[in-house]
Formats: sequence, C-alpha cells, structure tokens
Amino acid sequence: MTADRYCRKLQGVDNVARMTCYLVGTESLLVQCAESLLARGHEILGIISSAPIICGWADDHRVPHVGLTDRLADVLSARPFDYLFSVTNLELLPRAVVDMPRRLAVNFHDGPLPRYAGMHATTWALLAGEPAYAVTWHRMGGRVDEGDILIQEPVPIAPDDDTALTLNTKCYEAGMRSFARLLDDLELDRIVPRPQDLASRTYFGRNRRPAGAGSIAWNRPAEAIAVLARALDFGHSANPLALPKAWNGPAVLTLGGIEILATTSSLAPGTVVDAQPRRLIVATGSSDVAFTSVGDADGMIGPDLAALDFTAALVTPAGADIERWTSILEELAPHEPFWVERLSHATPLEAPNAASPHAAAVEEPGSLKMEVDEVALAALQQ
Repeated sequence: MTADRYCRKLQGVDNVARMTCYLVGTESLLVQCAESLLARGHEILGIISSAPIICGWADDHRVPHVGLTDRLADVLSARPFDYLFSVTNLELLPRAVVDMPRRLAVNFHDGPLPRYAGMHATTWALLAGEPAYAVTWHRMGGRVDEGDILIQEPVPIAPDDDTALTLNTKCYEAGMRSFARLLDDLELDRIVPRPQDLASRTYFGRNRRPAGAGSIAWNRPAEAIAVLARALDFGHSANPLALPKAWNGPAVLTLGGIEILATTSSLAPGTVVDAQPRRLIVATGSSDVAFTSVGDADGMIGPDLAALDFTAALVTPAGADIERWTSILEELAPHEPFWVERLSHATPLEAPNAASPHAAAVEEPGSLKMEVDEVALAALQQ
C-alpha cells in the first residue's frame, strides 16, 4: 500500500471513483498491475494478450481475454471504459483503439524517455555506459514512445555489475512501484502530463542489432569488452539481440559470464592464456578477462575446450567485416521471430533406413531383388 492510500484510509476518505479499464501486454508485469487494480477495487473489463501466463491468470480471475485481432476496436467498443494500460506490449495498437478510453491510454516503457525510446532499451543503455536509468509511464498517441510523461521512476545502474538481465529485473520492480504511484495520481485526479523534450530523443528500432553481431574486438580494453558481454547477458531468458562472439580462425565461439582479472599476461590481444573446462582466459588491450560460459556457433554450452586449437590468437574482426555483419544481421532480424517459432515446433525427419541410436545393430547388409524392364535397363546401361 502506498503512503497516499494509507493516509486516505486513516482519514476515512478512500472512496475514489471506480475505474474501468483494459490491459494489453505479453509479460508477467501486466499480471502484477492487474492485481493492483483489483486490490484497489477497480474493474478490469478485459485483457488483450495471447501469452499463456496472462491468459491463465485471466481465467483464474474470470476476466475476459482476447488476442490481438484486426477487430480489436469492435471488441473494445462493446462498453465505454476509462483507461487502457499497455504493459510490456511490443505491438503497435491501431489509433482507433488508443483513442477509445474516456480518460487516458497509458503505456509502460522500460527506459528514461525521451532517451532510449523503442526496443531493448536496457541493453543499449548499458552499451552506452549510462550511469543512471529510469522507467516511464506515458500517454499513448502519435509516434512510438513519444507521448507526454505521466510518471518516471529512477533505476540505479551498477556499472561494473549490471547485466541486461539484472537491469531488466530492476525495471520490473520499478514498474510495479511506479504503477502504484500512477494509480494514486489517477485516483486523485492529480496527473500533470509533461511533454517530452523530443530534441533529446533517441530511438532504437526493433531490428537494430549490436555492431558486428556481438563480435569481440580483443584489442579494446577489458572494461569495454566486459560492457559488451554484460549488455548481451540475458541469463536464462531468451536473447533477442546477439550473443558475444569470438572468432577462433573460421570457427565461432559464444561467450558469457565475464570477469576482469587483476593480472595482465602482457600477451598479444586475443591470445588464449588458459583454456579450462569451464574457464577461458583471454588477453585484451589491457587486463586479461575470463569467461565462465563458452558455447559453439549455435549457442550450445560446453564445447570441449581442451580439444580446441588455440595456437593462433582469437581474431579481432576488421572494420569492414563488422559493418557487413551488422548489415546482414539487421536485414535478417525481421524474419527471426517467424523462424524461431517455426523451428521450435519442428519435428525431426527420420530418413528411411538411416542409422538411429535406438535402432538394433544390423550384422549383414540386406538385399532386395527387383525386376527391371528391358527399356529401363538399356537406358541405365548407356
């Protein structure tokens, strides 16, 4: 309970008008916001989502839900409502839907607008070395993430420790806290929208990707390499951008779990100082760094490092290669969600008579007699 709401209860004046609203989004922060709305006595007319965790919650609480559809405006027009809350929603809503609430359409953005508008804001902020951060609730309308600011909540950044995962977690927690403040202001009708300074706006589109697909330049200082590795560390969550990569000749290694060591080997940048089963130590432009997670080109963890040849130093890609790989990755990015979805449900095809780990051993090859007519035989013999 917020301080505002607690004081109102003590004074016996906690009789704010009941809000009616819809929520739209794909992740569990929406559920937390929905719980807050119900706890305050407000009415959720419906939820717009296809995410199983959200639909399951809606079913448990007997809240109607519908997926994003071309007929969304028709669905929402069945009954007037006060607010539309867009929480972790990555899809553009039709202007007709945004204009439907009697009071406000509000969006949650995990960044300090007007900077870091768009997608994957936390990663871009870490790559830029930002010392501080914030999340924003803003009015929807116009271009993406450009509406008037309603509430901002500061989020501290630990520059030598935070990863994309930990900063996203902090933003999740800040989103919950600031939503309570937002509801306080809406209930007391004291929201004062603040126009964004669009001259300071930075925008990162859905298909933008890190330079060189996350390839590491070993001639850079260890601190800069650590910034890249942490900014692309999403923990066990899906990585939507790129994995940090090292080039061992033509072969690709994916790396994670970085540590800047106190020692410096003074070897050429990219030289593998030591390769243990769960620890790869590499020389950089300054201190050595150690990686505790090493994978192959498919991101699968645990290649046998002892079996890899590290005679030559890991390659620092040329600038032209970095530009080319960035361009290729951003060109492919729009198609990635389709193929991720398709391949995640693909069933491997077993070729007839192919060797299988479950098949019984065959001691002798078999044979099959076939009759071939004279015309076909003559054609085969030519």
